Amino acid sequence: MDEVRKALAARVVSALGEYADKYDAFHDGAVTWDSGRGQYQSGLSSYYAGLGQYNAGRAEYDDGVRQYESGLAEYQDGLAKFDEKSAEYDAALAELEEGRASLEEARAELEDGEAQYADGLAAYEDGEQALSDAQEQLDAVGDCRWVVLSVEGNPGYLSADNTVDNVTDLGMTFALMFVLVGALVIYATAGRIIEEQRRLVGATKALGFFNREIFGKYLSFGVSGTVLGMLLGVAVGYFAIQRILLVQYGQFYVFGAGKSAFAAGMTAAVFAAGLGLSAVSVWIACSSLMRATATHLMQEKTPELKHKERSGRRTRSLYAKLIILNMRTDKRRVAVTIVSVAGCCALLVAGFTMRQGIVKSLDAQFEEISRYDMQIDFDPDASDTVQAELETLLTDAGTDWTLLYTSTQALGVDGKLNSATLFSGDLHELDRFYSRLDPKTGNALPTDTDGIWLHQSFAEKVGLSAGDTITAYDSSMNPYPIPVAGVFRMYIAHEMILSEDGYEKYFGEPPVKNTFLLRLNGADAQRLTETVRALDGVETITDIAETRQTYQAIASVLDLIALMLVFIAGLMAYFILLNLVSMYISQKKRELTIMRVNGFTIREVDRYVLLDLIFTTVLGIVLGLGAGSLLGYRVLRLMENPTNFYIHSVQWSAWILASVITFIYAVVIVMTALRKVKHFKLTDVA
Repeated sequence: MDEVRKALAARVVSALGEYADKYDAFHDGAVTWDSGRGQYQSGLSSYYAGLGQYNAGRAEYDDGVRQYESGLAEYQDGLAKFDEKSAEYDAALAELEEGRASLEEARAELEDGEAQYADGLAAYEDGEQALSDAQEQLDAVGDCRWVVLSVEGNPGYLSADNTVDNVTDLGMTFALMFVLVGALVIYATAGRIIEEQRRLVGATKALGFFNREIFGKYLSFGVSGTVLGMLLGVAVGYFAIQRILLVQYGQFYVFGAGKSAFAAGMTAAVFAAGLGLSAVSVWIACSSLMRATATHLMQEKTPELKHKERSGRRTRSLYAKLIILNMRTDKRRVAVTIVSVAGCCALLVAGFTMRQGIVKSLDAQFEEISRYDMQIDFDPDASDTVQAELETLLTDAGTDWTLLYTSTQALGVDGKLNSATLFSGDLHELDRFYSRLDPKTGNALPTDTDGIWLHQSFAEKVGLSAGDTITAYDSSMNPYPIPVAGVFRMYIAHEMILSEDGYEKYFGEPPVKNTFLLRLNGADAQRLTETVRALDGVETITDIAETRQTYQAIASVLDLIALMLVFIAGLMAYFILLNLVSMYISQKKRELTIMRVNGFTIREVDRYVLLDLIFTTVLGIVLGLGAGSLLGYRVLRLMENPTNFYIHSVQWSAWILASVITFIYAVVIVMTALRKVKHFKLTDVA
């Protein structure tokens, strides 16, 4: 029982324990429930609060969805715009890079511009100073006169224009001579051909041909030869002579040799004149035969003696009689041969006379007139001590010198402006370095004559002489009339001389000396030049030896012209004289063959021919010497200008050279033609 009790009690205790546990658990559960209920209530409140928030959030969400959809649409639009902006961005980026490159270039240009600006500013300041100086000079000048010049006021233009005129005058002068010789050659050649064919002409006339038909035949010979000759002449003139002269003269001008030119109008006129001259020459040569009858032309032409020998008079030799008879019966050949030889000789004399006249003028200028070695020009305004320094330097170097004033002086003559270099100083001193000689007598001119001295070429060109008045202009072109004291000899250059007192008298102020003329007396010219150049205020140093070489180089063109004339004379001798001599020997072939048959030796036959040719050659040379001297004088006068004056006297050396060369040409040609004499046969007589 106890056990039951114990078991029951245990069960009770266990149940109580379980109850207690469950009570505790219930209590804890109740507490938990209360707590959970509180949490529930709190959660329910939170739920309702959250539900309210949810509803509000849902409303916001719905608004957000709507905003999202609207934003998405805006995003799509923005994305498209972004693509556009991206392209614009890329373009702007490229522009930016270009802008950066342009910026760098602009910076470089800015730096260059700043440098140029600095240089320009310096130049501007220099210009302002120069303007101020010029204004001071202008204010000091006072009243001025304006002078408007044409191209003829340009010395370079005048020099080139004068060269063109000289070459034109030379061409026209020589052309007239060539025309004369050409006309005679055509006349002689046509006449000789017709003379040799006189029987043929007679037979032609007997057969009923008209004179115009016969004349047309020989006219065609003359015209065709003239045309071919003129074509050859045009080619040689254009491709050879013209270019040679252009190259030679082009050495002295800044524009060089220039360009070859072809004057179509002038060439056509020359062709027409040549054809007319050829036709006239052939007509004159044919006229005598055209007037003769057929019977007369077909008869042998026999020469007749006009006068019988007087009794008691010494009888001429056979040679003399035959030569005189040949020359009298063949006047045309004799005349043309003499003129042809004279033409060749005249060309040579003219060429040598022209060359020697100019070369001797150069020698006379630098040996008789300009008797100093060097000219030094300085600016006294640039340095107050340059004159004293030069005087000391030149004296220490052992030179002999004189001091004077020089300037380029404007001159007025008959309303036209000219210019010349004015020398003004003590005439006694100046005459030791620059001779003033009378053009006619060669004597020294006086130093006490009032007025300005002009050189002969300028005085001749402008028509002034002693006692006339010339107008000189100062730097402001104010006129000052000055009487002409006289004319002095000068060949090359363009200078006039006025005494120091005369300058002060006519210009109203003493000349400011700015030039030394000196003789070296053995001093080293190069060393002296280098020393003088180192001085402040020295402007130019002129070595007269170099000036002389320059003029001699210009005169070298004359050597070429002389050679051309020698060559042309040789061509004339070859084509003209050889033709005439060959025709003469052919005409005398029968006569010369008969002389051989009759026992004359070849030497005697040659002498018979030579005596005739020697006479015509000698006479032609004599005429050529006179004609060539006149032609040379004419050419020299044409080449002169206000700055040049040439020696016009007869050049005996030119006569000797021309005679020897012409004689050599004649001998060579005659010897060439005579070689056929020894081959003449008796069968040729028939």
